[in-house]
Amino acid sequence: MFDEFCKIFLNGHGYENYKKLQSFGIAKYLLNLEKKYSGNKVYDESFKNTDKRYRDGKSITPGSFLQQSYGQG
Repeated sequence: MFDEFCKIFLNGHGYENYKKLQSFGIAKYLLNLEKKYSGNKVYDESFKNTDKRYRDGKSITPGSFLQQSYGQG
């Protein structure tokens, strides 16, 4: 599951893939979408920032994404 997470979300198309999964109603099964963050842009911004790091050739790790997602609050 960890490898699949990396393939889906850490390849420069994470935000696009996240939105597709949301439209199918399955993002909630793959990500811990906490209710305290619902309705705000924490996850959107985390995916966008991670995609930008990918495009800029910067390092990307699952930890950096998770820190952005859960480090705010």
